[in-house]
Order: sequence, then structure tokens, then C-alpha cells
Amino acid sequence: MSRAESMEPVARLDDTFAPSIAFGLMAVLNDGADLEVETLRRIFPGDSGGLRDAIRRLEAQRFVVVDRRLLRATGGDWVRSTRKGRMAFAAHLAALREIAGADEA
Repeated sequence: MSRAESMEPVARLDDTFAPSIAFGLMAVLNDGADLEVETLRRIFPGDSGGLRDAIRRLEAQRFVVVDRRLLRATGGDWVRSTRKGRMAFAAHLAALREIAGADEA
């Protein structure tokens, strides 16, 4: 059993995913697909500053990468999750499931 596995599930939660937009971004990008920021703005309407902050937060941890592409004379930023990000998100979800299932035992 690894040290991380021996920790209480609450201690294994990753604060990077605490903001709901960051959590939602990883859920949407979890399959490794890349999405244009404009598409993400439609998925997460409202506070575009919050979306930008969430992308930066995830990018700082290297959980996502942002790629600037030039398409048909218009530029667009594309975001995709990294393997590291998908693994961290999977561990976070596992800890949440363990916490949620703790009452069932």
C-alpha cells in the first residue's frame, strides 16, 4: 500500500479541483480531448474570468495545456488535459467516492 493510499480520503483530495469550474473543466476534458476556449465558455457560461482563472490554475499544476492555434485566419486557444492531470483527477474522484461511500459500510 502506498503512502497516498494509506492516507485518509479527505487528505487525498486535491485543492486544485476545489473551485467548481476547475472540477468541471477536468470532468469535460477527462477523456484527453481538446476543446476551444469559446466552446468551454458555452459549457460554463457566466463568469469568463472564473473560467480563465480555472484554466490558469490547472495549467500551473500541469494538469492541462493551452495550445494557441491559427485556424482560417482566426486564432483560438485550445485546452486539453494532460496524463498527469487525468491521473490527479482520477485520484481525486476516487477519494470523493470513498468519502461518499463511507456511510454505506
